[in-house]
Amino acid sequence: MSDIVTVEGSNPVSSSTKFRREVFEARPTPPKPTPTPEPVEAEEVAPETAPEPPAGGSVSDIIYAAAAEFGLDGGYLLSVAGCESDLDPGAVNPAGYHGLFQFDETTWGAYGYGSIYDPTAQARTAARLLAAGEASRWPNCA
Repeated sequence: MSDIVTVEGSNPVSSSTKFRREVFEARPTPPKPTPTPEPVEAEEVAPETAPEPPAGGSVSDIIYAAAAEFGLDGGYLLSVAGCESDLDPGAVNPAGYHGLFQFDETTWGAYGYGSIYDPTAQARTAARLLAAGEASRWPNCA
């Protein structure tokens, strides 16, 4: 007597193919990557000093306007600036970070424009990067 059981009508190749097709069709589709913002060409600027906020607009107003321009929540963008610089456009960190959102010279050269201490330029650049999914540039605050 034999201990082998034979099952008729079973086709291991078609069963395997059917199983693979079902697994393939059931797997989630990965999200499309978010494009990295293109660097803008830096303008030649003389050595700068921290400018005063524009007349008629507080630093908070500037940040809220930048957030609205790039589709972000103004409170979120304001909290990042508050965490980074306590809303001081002239803030300087001994590690080499400057302005409201504490950009370093390399990042500012690639993505910023004008003075690194200009609150409008800082807010718009930070908002553009955050809207493009670059929150990791502010690991402690974003």
